[in-house]
Amino acid sequence: MAFYQHYRVSTVGIQLEDSLEDMIDSEMMTEEQAEIVRNQFDKAISLALSTQVKNKANLKGKLHHYRNCDNVWTFFLDSATVKIDSNRETHEVEDKLKIIACDGRTAGPSSKKKT
Repeated sequence: MAFYQHYRVSTVGIQLEDSLEDMIDSEMMTEEQAEIVRNQFDKAISLALSTQVKNKANLKGKLHHYRNCDNVWTFFLDSATVKIDSNRETHEVEDKLKIIACDGRTAGPSSKKKT
């Protein structure tokens, strides 16, 4: 089952990739083993975010443009304000803000309909 791979460009995903490349270069791991680790990372981060994160955020800003490809929405906002409900923090982004949104229920094995 395939999971979204866009978390690989997060801070933790980039660090994981750097570590995997170092291990491949030092012949501690094969490329096939590294791909297994990458796929497990995709699965683990998707499941953790869908089950452990309960915070909600409110966004305001001027929508610059958006797109939808394979049920993954990408929004680009100008002068955005982000309010996090859990701690009532407000963050203002003066530059552009890019948001990638996808339905976590469609990425993993739990999305299969039981027949």
